[in-house]
Amino acid sequence: MSDAFLRVLRNLLEMADLKENWDSEGARPVDPACIVRAARALVELHERCGPLPSVVPTREGGVQLEWEDERGYAEVEFLPDGRAGYLLERKPDIDDGGWWVVEGELDDPRAAVHKASTFIRTGATDG
Repeated sequence: MSDAFLRVLRNLLEMADLKENWDSEGARPVDPACIVRAARALVELHERCGPLPSVVPTREGGVQLEWEDERGYAEVEFLPDGRAGYLLERKPDIDDGGWWVVEGELDDPRAAVHKASTFIRTGATDG
């Protein structure tokens, strides 16, 4: 396993130590089930040689994976209820001249991670 992967995984696991109000603005502790689902997704990404995201806790008790490159930004939020939200943003370029955004929620968090990592890797939104 790469050092980069282990660093991302360590950051994720450290979220289990966050207590109520960890941001001094009423944030909930991170739901352990969200950490487990995000860790599974990270392992699958690593096994497929997918791009590694950064990981951040959310105020609602979830975990968010974030990717960014020169073409755009993608995020997947593992929600405490088991679903996953995703956001894909394409940066403006010479051809189209403007930002565009695709977002949604899926019952299968793995599908949301696949969609986001495919978008960052290839620019496709139907992955």
